[in-house]
Amino acid sequence: MERMPLEVQNLYAELLDRLSAIEAHRSIGHVPGTFVTKKVKEEAYYYFQYSDPGGIKRQLYIGRKDSSLDKMVESHQEARTVFEEDAAGVQRICALLRAGGAMLSDSVSARVLKALSDGGSS
Repeated sequence: MERMPLEVQNLYAELLDRLSAIEAHRSIGHVPGTFVTKKVKEEAYYYFQYSDPGGIKRQLYIGRKDSSLDKMVESHQEARTVFEEDAAGVQRICALLRAGGAMLSDSVSARVLKALSDGGSS
């Protein structure tokens, strides 16, 4: 087997460091989905909207809109922004690894690994 160039090896190390940091700082922003409000009889309620693995949109009732839930929704949005920035950095490193000739996973395997990661399995 041909040895990967040092630059590609360094990219692997950088990727591992970033993924470890992201996992160590896992927060509400890592939960895929968004908060939505619905009005029922002039009262506003929060729901969490997400897509299940089959691609079907689901909504989970959270509660009546109030200041404590408003803070939680704001916290989710702020953490989501940070997570998306981190994920964009990971995607850039992965693109560099692909360009450097790194071995790739097929998309089905990648989705399974992501589902296991999101589910907290190891």
